Amino acid sequence: MSFIQTHYHESISRQDIARSIGVDERYLTHCFRNEFGVTPIKYLNRYRVKIAKQYLETKNKSITEIALEVGFSSSAHFNRVFINKWE
Repeated sequence: MSFIQTHYHESISRQDIARSIGVDERYLTHCFRNEFGVTPIKYLNRYRVKIAKQYLETKNKSITEIALEVGFSSSAHFNRVFINKWE
C-alpha cells in the first residue's frame, strides 16, 4: 500500500507493485484479495479516484488535468473507473 500511495500518479503495473515488496505477482494479488477484497490494480484505481475527488474539490483544474495528474492515462479511463467505483 505504501508503494501505491507514493507512486499512484505514475504509470505502475502489478509487476511494479510486486517487485517493490519482493513477491510474485500472483501472491500479491492473492494477498490483496484476501485483505481488501480487490486486486492491486483495482485498489490503485480506487486510490487514484479518492485523490482525484480531493483535487476536484480543492484545485481549479479540469477533470482531464486532474485525471492525468493522479495517474490515469485519459479522462475517459478516469470516468470509467469513477463510475465503476460506485456500482
